[in-house]
Amino acid sequence: MTDERRREQLYIFISRLKAEPPTTAIAPDELARQHHAYLHELQRARVLVGSGPARDESGARHGGGVIIIRAASLADAQAIAEREPYCREGQRAVEIIAWQRTWWDD
Repeated sequence: MTDERRREQLYIFISRLKAEPPTTAIAPDELARQHHAYLHELQRARVLVGSGPARDESGARHGGGVIIIRAASLADAQAIAEREPYCREGQRAVEIIAWQRTWWDD
């Protein structure tokens, strides 16, 4: 193994279900459709690294999900997160964590 590390600055966007989300005029199935369309948009723009619901090994949901994105800054990552439909509609709380993906080339 070489000592030469490679790094990429990424941001982990954690969305958690709110205990008492505000009422929204958007139907749940439409909100889900908008959420998936937004993820596809991020993928096409090469912003999305990965995403998925928070589930354990039995498949049980633990509320919300995780999205890993590329952004120029923490502020840009926050803006991307705030446009995600569930977050935009106040259905989920957002936490952004700066993360450096690190790997070594053999």
